[in-house]
Amino acid sequence: MFDSLLSAGSLPLLERQAVWGEVRHNVLAGNLANIDTPGYRPRDLDPVAFQEALRQSVAARTPGAAASLAQAPHDPLAGGVPDELLTAVDRPGGDLVFHDGAPRSIEREALALTRNAMQRQAAIQLMGAQMAMLQAAITERA
Repeated sequence: MFDSLLSAGSLPLLERQAVWGEVRHNVLAGNLANIDTPGYRPRDLDPVAFQEALRQSVAARTPGAAASLAQAPHDPLAGGVPDELLTAVDRPGGDLVFHDGAPRSIEREALALTRNAMQRQAAIQLMGAQMAMLQAAITERA
């Protein structure tokens, strides 16, 4: 009974956003930790690919979404976040390149880390609000 409540709605998608955000946070924190390491290349997860997978997952869960997509929708996040979305790759170079050829910017890393933390925190807060609504419904309190 509770499995159907927890797997319906946006709760599974929020959970996957939080998991992906946690893995990305570790990658971005590693970039900051190695900002002065000669030859270190900043790494990142692909946020565009994850957002596309999230969009496809929402489309696959929406009734009548098949008509809006050229092909039948499939849920790329059905079993959790795929490994290819959790694999860090070298980030393309930026405007500033150090003498060792590595593109590093503490400002860019701090901004990416802050933005990622805010997105992850928003997903966690939304999950908490949904759990509070479920608890209120179960205990019959308004």
